[in-house]
Amino acid sequence: MPRARKSTTDGTLPQAVNGTASATTSRPRRATQTSAPAQPSLGPAMTTDEVARRAYEIYERSGFEHGRDLDHWLIAERELQGF
Repeated sequence: MPRARKSTTDGTLPQAVNGTASATTSRPRRATQTSAPAQPSLGPAMTTDEVARRAYEIYERSGFEHGRDLDHWLIAERELQGF
């Protein structure tokens, strides 16, 4: 039966477990902070919110036809880009 891994007092794994080298180091892990991602821009004056709003309008106009979300999105992008 394999032995369960035990962490050291600082929360890291020991350097060797059952005679094999561990991939972790003896340094404690630090939590990383991530900020909210910026809203991606799809064009010079077009945001994903604008495209989503327009795609929903197209979805409504089509009688709430399911399964065509990508089509509605692409149509909305083209319309907002002026093509």
